[in-house]
Amino acid sequence: MIIGKKTLRIYLGMFMICLFAFTTGLHPVLLGGLNNAILVLLFGIFLVWDLRTGFLRDNLSIWAFILVAIMLYNNQDNRQFGTILVYNTLTYMLAWLFYILTLRDCRWHKPFLRLCMFFGLFHAMATWLFKIVPGLYSATVVPLLGTWGSSALREFQNGWAPGIAPTYSTNAVYIAMGFCTAVSLLMNNSRTRRYIPVLICISALLLTGKRSQLIVSVFAFLLMYYLYNSDKKVTRIFKLCGIVIVSLVIFNIAAQFVPELANFIKRFQQTAKMGDVTLGRAARFAESMQIFLSNPILGIGWNGSSYYFAQSLTYFINVHNIYIQLLCETGIIGAVLYFSFFIYNYVIAWRMIKRVKHFDYTINEKTVICASFMIETFFLLYGMTGNPLYDFQTLFPYVTSCGIITYYYRYMIRKAKERV
Repeated sequence: MIIGKKTLRIYLGMFMICLFAFTTGLHPVLLGGLNNAILVLLFGIFLVWDLRTGFLRDNLSIWAFILVAIMLYNNQDNRQFGTILVYNTLTYMLAWLFYILTLRDCRWHKPFLRLCMFFGLFHAMATWLFKIVPGLYSATVVPLLGTWGSSALREFQNGWAPGIAPTYSTNAVYIAMGFCTAVSLLMNNSRTRRYIPVLICISALLLTGKRSQLIVSVFAFLLMYYLYNSDKKVTRIFKLCGIVIVSLVIFNIAAQFVPELANFIKRFQQTAKMGDVTLGRAARFAESMQIFLSNPILGIGWNGSSYYFAQSLTYFINVHNIYIQLLCETGIIGAVLYFSFFIYNYVIAWRMIKRVKHFDYTINEKTVICASFMIETFFLLYGMTGNPLYDFQTLFPYVTSCGIITYYYRYMIRKAKERV
């Protein structure tokens, strides 16, 4: 009974956190407002937290605490509103709080994996539903999105697929998280029925029309597959080539019946005709680097680039490259600390994925490790054209993945020392 209660508590906590993360734009309807949403998130974190693991007893936890401090220093959102109780600031802090509190615990790993796939599949199926029955979208989803409704409707009418998310970009992120978990489950438990969630997610991701999320998701899978099968150095190349060829054939056939599956190709063609496939990103990259060179040590403050572009472009927008944006906003000092965290965690993830197959992990543990590697890869690559560090729906899966990899990597090292 004690174990059952603990498991129920952890599942409930993870459900509350994932509900928050996977329902951006719906918080006023589902949770009764943004303030209530923050409370739900905070309560979920404390339900998952095991008090016995302590607080700030780990070097990585201290590192995370420093990263939060960098975000708070000269934070332009906080300065604009005169308080740190700003929605974006609080969600960012709570994502890292989860990482700090749960770094030494593993009981939440399996619930995270299941819920991540559940919500990702939910968004994927909603995307297909509105493709099949488009008349439902304006009548059911648009009113739920509130201020996001009109822009989401425009995207839907343009042939893109925002699903029940506020933008088609956010929808693609949600589906990508589902794809990462579904394909990792298939890798470690290749039953026929395991193919269905993968096919639903990848096809829905194609429907969204988002190029970057699709490309980095596919690349994350191919890289994970290649490294995971490090014991089969010859056959893995042939199998990868086979996977790519079969996937392209299936895609070409499917696109004949559902032309919207080729939306990402059409978007490449459209932006090429416009003369800028980056949709203005390249210009913002260059301008942000100039801002960095003018403030190289400490930068202009967290999210300062958005306020800068709001003045020059008359609309609020990020740099859409977290690496340049970190340099611009936090300077060399802050950016180096963030970059070091990214590199450190990805190095151990890289080492882990190459060795996990040969260690005595359970199928669930191997699955969650593979999914975490893919999510880390997705985050770091998507960061070149998007804002994953600044959005809870991508930051939370990233920090959880870092925590998962760290936990099992340390376990592996500890066991290796015991055998010596």
